[in-house]
Amino acid sequence: MFVVTDRDNTIDAEGNREASPDVEVQYEIQRNIWIRHCNEEIKPYKKQVFPNLDTTFEYYEDYGRECGFTVRRSTEKTNNAGKTILKYFVCSRAGPNDYSESARSNSSYKHRNRKTVSAKCICPAKLSLRADGENSFFVYKFIETHNHQFASKSGMQFLSCNCSLTDFHQHFIIDAVKVNIGATRAHGFYKSLCGSYENC
Repeated sequence: MFVVTDRDNTIDAEGNREASPDVEVQYEIQRNIWIRHCNEEIKPYKKQVFPNLDTTFEYYEDYGRECGFTVRRSTEKTNNAGKTILKYFVCSRAGPNDYSESARSNSSYKHRNRKTVSAKCICPAKLSLRADGENSFFVYKFIETHNHQFASKSGMQFLSCNCSLTDFHQHFIIDAVKVNIGATRAHGFYKSLCGSYENC
């Protein structure tokens, strides 16, 4: 078992050499099985209760943002009255790749080009929820292991969950367009005002 940092340093799992606190740490507990070291206060746990599904998703999304992966809503199960009794939130790389071997063998299959470099790889990480009362839900299963590495510290700003524009940013780009400045150049100006892309 190894601890890998974004500076390509490797230390053993016994902690014989400590990583700097400003360096991200990923644990490879087995081959292609990864866990991200993070603040335990933001990590979901079994039997944790949430008032509703939206709050749960925001919590799991914040956890993923901190660890360096994105999440998405997955399947759910409802009762006869149409009320959700089971819900699953998963890593965005969960599920089979759209262009699998079986798809390649099918001559009628048309490959869909996606604007992403984050291909699906059947990642097992997920948060499973069960209804607990009228509207609340509790965590009955939490899998934190991934079969892929996480976004680096410098690359986290490019995760889809971090690619939202603030109202000020949107108005800045709109005002720039009015004076014939394109969105890309406007974003560059905005970066100069903020100091770096990380502050945008």
